[in-house]
Amino acid sequence: MTIWLGGSLVAVLDVRKSVERGIDHARACSERLAQITKLMIPAGLLTFVTGAALIGVAGMGNIAPRILFGALLTVVILILGGTMANPALHRFNRALAENDLPEAKLQIARFLKIAGMEQTIRFFVLVLMVLPF
Repeated sequence: MTIWLGGSLVAVLDVRKSVERGIDHARACSERLAQITKLMIPAGLLTFVTGAALIGVAGMGNIAPRILFGALLTVVILILGGTMANPALHRFNRALAENDLPEAKLQIARFLKIAGMEQTIRFFVLVLMVLPF
């Protein structure tokens, strides 16, 4: 879970600045995002699968509702990533391949908005999993 939470914060730190510096920096940024994505997707899936396994072992009736809600929010994050963030990254890469920097900036702005939504939900999941209320 640490990689999934922390990696997503680090991954987007310099994205906007890199794209603003021009097409070559945007391409380098794209390569960095591709590398971090190879780590983030398995980390997110592993987080979800291990949580689901723990729920299965403990029994659904023995799990606090806040934990179940956190698991549901994790599914929402995975859906956001697959249906919105990933397509935005693909459009970003296509714009870079076509040397269309304005379109690349538009797509990376969309990606960052979605990444921000995902990170906000991740924070709430962490709070739900850790704080006993």
